[in-house]
Amino acid sequence: MGAAGMTRGTLLSEVGKGFMKKAVFVGLGVWASSLLGVVTESCSELSEPSHIVRCVLQNHNLLEVNKAEIEQRESAVVEASQMVNPQLELDTGLGSNSELQADLRLTHTFQLGGKVSRREDKAQTLKTLSQVALQRNQEILTVEIYAQLYRLRQIETELHVIEEIISTFTDITRRYRQAGKLTPEERMSLSVFSMALEENRLKQNGLTNERNDLLASFESGLGREMNIPKNALPQLKTEWPALSANSQIKGARLGIAKTELDVARSEYELQKAESWPDLSLGPRLLYQGGAQEYTGVGAALSLSLPLYQVNGGGRARALSGVKKQKAALKFTADSMKAKRTYLAGVYNRMAGLIKATLTGTSVEVKHKGLHSMINRGVVSAPLVIEFHRQVLEYYQTLHRQELDGIRALWQIRVIDGEALKEIL
Repeated sequence: MGAAGMTRGTLLSEVGKGFMKKAVFVGLGVWASSLLGVVTESCSELSEPSHIVRCVLQNHNLLEVNKAEIEQRESAVVEASQMVNPQLELDTGLGSNSELQADLRLTHTFQLGGKVSRREDKAQTLKTLSQVALQRNQEILTVEIYAQLYRLRQIETELHVIEEIISTFTDITRRYRQAGKLTPEERMSLSVFSMALEENRLKQNGLTNERNDLLASFESGLGREMNIPKNALPQLKTEWPALSANSQIKGARLGIAKTELDVARSEYELQKAESWPDLSLGPRLLYQGGAQEYTGVGAALSLSLPLYQVNGGGRARALSGVKKQKAALKFTADSMKAKRTYLAGVYNRMAGLIKATLTGTSVEVKHKGLHSMINRGVVSAPLVIEFHRQVLEYYQTLHRQELDGIRALWQIRVIDGEALKEIL
């Protein structure tokens, strides 16, 4: 081996020894920063991922909007049960001999056909729809929060790897510069390592921005700060839970479709009730003054006559709405079933691949093998750079697969109606 090869081998050997002392690629749970946070009863203890999810679900601003809507629907139920106030009418005037004439009527409106109870039914169904919509948003947030927590841990792992790479390449370039006069091949190696160093710094900045964006999403959702301890983040694992083979579609998305059908049916019943007229009935008092003073008592009655229509258009429209929601319910059920089948395939493949990957020859062992060759001075600069690039890409690919799998798992739990049972 020539002088240039010996110099390069010596440089890489010394850096390789230093790198091996610092590199820890299995530190997947590294958490050096803190998430924003809140002090409430639901957020007082955050020792596992489910605690974080529960904290967010009980304090998220979006869900507060849903809860306010439910309160509004509750008031609408009371409003729907209200009776029409009685009506007092008084007609007065002077007769031909200037005598006073008066006609006083006090009528009560009776809404025939069960309109009040039908309006109550519709208002109650709309309240149920708001409650199911709250559950749906909780399910969506659950999937997103778990994915964000996994991604935060992944980003910390990737940042740790990049920091070690930057440290290694910084040491290599420093040693090259301190070596004095370099051969053309060594100058080329220095340039290559310098470019690789800048590339990894750019990657580091990108991951830092992504992490800060995820942290900001927690803050914007809660509107306050929240501290997440290191041990609360989900860890990479080889064993994943098995999926149920006999599950049924029960998620809130299906619940919304069912409730929307109930709303359409209640609207149809209300339109049938609207076919009936309103009856106004009450006492009537007549008075006439003058020489022939007269006081009389009678009854006042008012009833619209269904001569031109009996709300056929309203009933036809509402019946079409029922047919529409039946079709929508079937479509939702079929699409959720197909989606579950697809997600189960994604999840099972991910679980098998990650188990095979993590239980095989680890990247740490391969890394040690490379550095043993670096120590002997038989590894070129391009190979060192390429290997470290592969290490980072390995984790990035592993993390993408893991993230796809965890999203699939929680979406399946949402479809099965099991997601919130494990949290709330």
